[in-house]
This record gives sequence, structure tokens and C-alpha cells, in this order.
Amino acid sequence: MGTSFAVDVYKPNRQNQAEDIMSTVQSYIDQTQQQLNSASAIMTDEQQHEVRCGMCARELYVDDEGYRLYMEAINSGLDNPFRCEVCNEEYDDLAYEG
Repeated sequence: MGTSFAVDVYKPNRQNQAEDIMSTVQSYIDQTQQQLNSASAIMTDEQQHEVRCGMCARELYVDDEGYRLYMEAINSGLDNPFRCEVCNEEYDDLAYEG
């Protein structure tokens, strides 16, 4: 009887762990999407750092946090996380047709 109690307690914890992981992943996706949308083709007071579109290499401008994300991705060997509006629309169309 003690063993079944331990199993009963363990199962919800596994479910909670899975929910926590999914919540963390969703949070990361939400943050990344927000940062991806913060790139602009026009330099502003807040967006002073030049980066390039990861697909066509057009100039884009990002804020300090966006630039940090860009540099971390490049230094880690990941793909450039930014896309210009034209490439972003093409990417979304391809993903939709998928």
C-alpha cells in the first residue's frame, strides 16, 4: 500500500514537470517572437544596432536586447534569428503550405 501511494504522488509530479517544460518552451517562443518582431528597417533612437536579415541580408535595426540575442545566436553557431518583413512573409507562406 505504501508503494502505490508513492506511485500516486510521483505521477502528478511527472505531469507537473511536463507542464512546466511546456510552459517554459511557450514562454521562450513568445519572447523570441516578440524580439523577432522588434527588428525594423529604419534606425530609431531605441534601435541603434545594425543586424542583417537571416535570409536576404537586408539591413535591420534592433534594440540592445535584440542585438544581444543576435550575438548569442551567432556566437553559438545558431541561425540568425531576424528576418525582414518580406522574408518573414515568405517564410510564413512556406510554413503554412508546409
